Amino acid sequence: MNDATPQRAATPSDIERTLGVGRAATPWWRRWWAIAIGLVVVALVAWWFLTPGAKIEYVKGKAEVATIRALVTATGTLQPIDKVTVGAEVSGRVDEVLVDFNHRVTKGQVLARINIDELKARTVQARASVQQAEANLAKAQNDLTRAGGLRKQGYVSQAAYDQALASRDVARAALANARAAADQAEANLAKAAIRSPIDGIVLNRKVERGQTVAASFQTPELFVIASDLTKLKLTINIDEADIGEVAVGQDATFTVDAYAAETFTAKVVELRNAAATVSNVVTYEGVLSVDNKDGKLKPGMTATADITVKIAKDVLSVPNGALRFSPQNAAVTSMIPQATTAPVDPIASGKGEVWNVGADGKPVSRKVTLGVTDGRRTQVTSGNVKAGEEFILDIAQPGAGS
Repeated sequence: MNDATPQRAATPSDIERTLGVGRAATPWWRRWWAIAIGLVVVALVAWWFLTPGAKIEYVKGKAEVATIRALVTATGTLQPIDKVTVGAEVSGRVDEVLVDFNHRVTKGQVLARINIDELKARTVQARASVQQAEANLAKAQNDLTRAGGLRKQGYVSQAAYDQALASRDVARAALANARAAADQAEANLAKAAIRSPIDGIVLNRKVERGQTVAASFQTPELFVIASDLTKLKLTINIDEADIGEVAVGQDATFTVDAYAAETFTAKVVELRNAAATVSNVVTYEGVLSVDNKDGKLKPGMTATADITVKIAKDVLSVPNGALRFSPQNAAVTSMIPQATTAPVDPIASGKGEVWNVGADGKPVSRKVTLGVTDGRRTQVTSGNVKAGEEFILDIAQPGAGS
């Protein structure tokens, strides 16, 4: 029996791991799968860091020679130059209506007639009152003559003579009053025939045969007559911010909904000083003359007018979008140089900034001075822009060109 301390025998698991027996060994394909995954991860990381960023595409517009017209836009309503409302000055039943809508009439033409029975009776009564006043005056005159003769003979007192004189004067005044009443009755009788005050066309008829009109408190409106529809006026409301640029004699164009594809011409003929305030907006009334020989335009149509307040012919201009572009607003500040702060409204201030693409593909700014604008393009007066140069309008959206 060996007294030496026996050594610890290796456990089966250690031996198995060393010899690769006992438990199943890791398959070779699993080791290669792990290596493949590692290579893919390394490749992705390398691609991420080594691949350059996508190139930014810009929407561009060209500087061009063009004619720029500065416009002031306003809305208004077409109206006849002369429009008269015809009413009745006497009361009564309408016996006849002799004209209708769109009828052409001449000055003095009878449009309608009011029943004259009562008016004729008043006229006869007024004439009788005149005759009575004439008789009274004749009697008073005779009494005065007789009293004058008797006074000279001492048979009539001075007081009696004065009384006769006063009676004669009263009779004379009564005759004048009766004649005035008769004239008024005659005039009212003539007014029973409603006549046109001007040559023109009937725009509106507001009375029917058999209708009773009462002229006691206000004049009833029977007809509306326009003098000439071949010439109209366009009354527009001009914003207070624009009124300083508008002047009499300026040309204008306008459109109406009835002929949306057609443009009509007009000219500013009047600017009124009276201001109107609606919803805290101050406007001034302007009047434009309109030629309507073809008769297309109708009174009451709503029109949108563009008044040409300035014009610059054959000048260098850039799109307004180029003046509004800002790298900060385009959210690409991290990729291009910092830009100076642009004015709130560069077109109104007359100074702006445009951007073109530099040699390194990054936007480069250029200061410009500005002139007339038509809302789409603006004149460049600084001389540092050439025709054909392209300037950035915006950043192209991904997939916009597909």
